[in-house]
Amino acid sequence: MSESWEEAAGEPGVLMPKPTPTPGMVPYGETGSGHAGNASSRDRQEREDALGTTAYRQRAALILITNAKSEGMTVMEFEEGLGLHHGQASSALSHLHRAGHVRRLTHRRKGQEIYVLPDYVNGRDESPYRPRGGRKHPRFTEDEEVRKAMTAAGIPDNSTNFPLMRRFLELLP
Repeated sequence: MSESWEEAAGEPGVLMPKPTPTPGMVPYGETGSGHAGNASSRDRQEREDALGTTAYRQRAALILITNAKSEGMTVMEFEEGLGLHHGQASSALSHLHRAGHVRRLTHRRKGQEIYVLPDYVNGRDESPYRPRGGRKHPRFTEDEEVRKAMTAAGIPDNSTNFPLMRRFLELLP
């Protein structure tokens, strides 16, 4: 087992990450997290980084995935386990995945890919980390661009279709 793990006190077989000297686990830019590009999201990121919330979520994800062993954990299972919303859970797992602390399998449970420790991949196919690469999430597409794309695709721009298209863009990963 890796030098960064130790058995939990009083719980044989349960591994915990060894304490680190700094609260952050996985750097993302300079702070250990990210934001959606708007002021309120940036404020939330800075506040959560300063309070150690970002590092706590990453550490909690690593502990839960460690204890899940080869069964691993999906984003939804992590959300439910800690009462997080999707963005919080997904961010923590993505940062751990990007840094190589966890691996994401192509195998799915309830429609979601499974995260495991590298020691528990066991020859299963992996899904590599794919950064957005500076591209904006489709949800930030201006209404005018959405309407143009709908017209080009032959989808009538009306009071029913436009809200459905906006909702579709919101739900994209």
